[in-house]
Amino acid sequence: MRVPKVFDGRFRQAVDRGLKPVGKSLRTGGLTADQLTIAGVVFSVCFAVAMGSGRVGVAGAFYAMAALPDLLDGPVARA
Repeated sequence: MRVPKVFDGRFRQAVDRGLKPVGKSLRTGGLTADQLTIAGVVFSVCFAVAMGSGRVGVAGAFYAMAALPDLLDGPVARA
C-alpha cells in the first residue's frame, strides 16, 4: 500500500522560500534553532497535561503553539 505524501517537494520548496526571510530575521534577532526546539517541547508537554486533564480547548491552543516552533527551527538553523 502506497502512503501519499502530504508535504511533497513542490510544497516544501514554496514553504522553504516563504520561511527563509523569517528564519533570517529570527536568527539575526538572536534566536537559535535549539531554543525553538525547547519551546516546542515545552508546548507539547503543556498540550499533554491539558489534554490529560480534559481541557480540550486549551490543549488545542498548545498543539498549535507546539507546531509553530517546529515549523521555524529548520529555517533558523539554515540561516
